[in-house]
Parts: sequence; structure tokens; C-alpha cells
Amino acid sequence: MNRLMRRKPLNTKGFAPLALVITVAAVLVIGGAGAYVYHRNHKSKTSAVSDNAASTKTSTQTSKSSTTDNAANPYAGWDSYTTKYDKLSFKYPSTWKLTDQSSTDSADVTPGQDSVSVISSDGLEVSIGAGDIEFTPQPPTKVLSSTPISMLGGSYYLTFGSNNDTETTTGGALITTTTAFPTTSTFPQSKNITWSSSAVNGLSKPFDLISLDYDDVSQSSPHQYSVSTFQQDPNYQTAIAILESLTY
Repeated sequence: MNRLMRRKPLNTKGFAPLALVITVAAVLVIGGAGAYVYHRNHKSKTSAVSDNAASTKTSTQTSKSSTTDNAANPYAGWDSYTTKYDKLSFKYPSTWKLTDQSSTDSADVTPGQDSVSVISSDGLEVSIGAGDIEFTPQPPTKVLSSTPISMLGGSYYLTFGSNNDTETTTGGALITTTTAFPTTSTFPQSKNITWSSSAVNGLSKPFDLISLDYDDVSQSSPHQYSVSTFQQDPNYQTAIAILESLTY
């Protein structure tokens, strides 16, 4: 029994190399595991940074694309409208109020006349009339300013005029084909409105009376406005864009 339970003493001389092998192996295993953990964490962090960078880049590109789209299309988000008789189409901001008072001509010389206006919150008004047959400004008349306008597939002018000797206007500006004060022959000609069979022969073709003014012009005593009042109005450039959107 004693011989069976007696343990043989360890050979310390042979244990040292074995211990060294085990230690080295343990170091390699632990080191390898550490290297693996580091590599995995580093890769994960690098991937996360790359994903964030890609996300930021995509977001930036989307933002730039949106900005570019808006720059390429200044009418993005605007409403569209087409007049009843002359079929003039234009765009305008939804924040502007549109009114259509088109009607059949009482004298039956044309099938109808368009009368549409869009007005900003501060009263700046773009009026679009088609099928007009007369224009009688009060003399004397003079031109205060003319601004080139591209619309209806051609070149026109937004002309501010005055019926007195001051540098102000009570009639705003009119779209004409010349920088001189307008006459019926210098207005855009109506394309889809013609004289009816009952009209007198030899009359000039119906024209489009397109203007920019403040909506108090219809009052009995309208205000006098300088050209700079219009041009410094924050809605002035929007009004120009509305005019330049006009097309058939």
C-alpha cells in the first residue's frame, strides 16, 4: 500500500525545459489572441470610420445635388397656370395669390380676353392680359427705365414709364418689344386670340398687355412709385422670374 501511494519525486532538472515550452506556448497563444482581438477591434473601428466617412460623403453629395437641382431649376416647387383664351402658361410661387378675371368680350370682337394676376404678400403684382385691343396712355409720356426680359421665346423689355414730369410712375412697367414708350404695335401679339367674324376689317391684331405694378393702381388715387421702389422690393426678382417663365 505504501509503495503504491508513494509518489516519485519530480525530476526538476527535466521540468525546466518543459516549463519553458509551456510558457512560450502560453505566450504565443495569449499574444496571438491579443493580436487577433486588436486586429478585430482595429478593423471594426476602421470600418466604422470608413462607413461614417462614406455616409458623410453621401450626405454631402445629396446636399450638393439638391442645391445643384435648385440652381438648375429656379422654378422648383412653383405652381403652373395657363390662361383660358390665349393659352399663355407661366409659373409662380404658391405663396403668391392668383386671380383670374378672364371674360368673353362684350363687343364680340374677340372670343374672349384673358385677365390674370399674381400678387405677392407686399402687393407687388404681375398682370397678364391677352386679347386687348386698345391702349391709350395719358400724354406726355417718357421712359424711366427699361430692363431686358427673355420670355415667349423672344427678347422683350420691362419698361417703366411716366405720364408726368416727375421720376415716378403710377402705371408701373409694361412688357414691350422696344425701349421706347409702348404703343399697341410694340406689345407682344396674342397668338391664340383673333378677331371674330363680326369685327371691323383692318383692325390691328389683339395684343398682350403684361405689366408689373402694385395692386393699388386700381384705386381712385393710386400712389406714385419710383423705379427704385420696385427694384429694391424683395419680391422684384421673383416677379422677373414669373415674367420670364411665360411661354405658349
